[in-house]
Amino acid sequence: MFRDDARPAKFEGYFTEFKVTEPELNRRLFKQASFQCLVAENGGTAVRYLAYYALPFTYDLTPWLWIKELYVIDNRQCRRKGIGKTLMERLTSEAHKQGSGKIKWKVLSTNLNAKTFYLQLGASSELEWQIWSLSKKTIFDLSHQ
Repeated sequence: MFRDDARPAKFEGYFTEFKVTEPELNRRLFKQASFQCLVAENGGTAVRYLAYYALPFTYDLTPWLWIKELYVIDNRQCRRKGIGKTLMERLTSEAHKQGSGKIKWKVLSTNLNAKTFYLQLGASSELEWQIWSLSKKTIFDLSHQ
């Protein structure tokens, strides 16, 4: 199911490396509680979800919430219905309850629809920060020096 419907992975260009399975999601969400998920349904089918996790310790001693995915099924019945805004509002309520100092996320540089959506919510891009990463190969190479 997940491999065949990995639209975010296809859109963001990491489909060949996509390994998410339903059992693994269940383990991480319900047993480990390593992330949280807000889900919007239509007729018993999940049409949009927002997956996030908390970074508990930050410079201002408040937890920050990090959005991993905000995704909506790409069809006319689901898009532009305010579902994404509702999920973001639910997340901001949760952030407020937890005393969060910030909610952060990444946006693919070519995803103009997402940028427009977030700007309409009042979000801003942090231009002074760059995203850096180490690949799996580099991690291996560095750990075996």
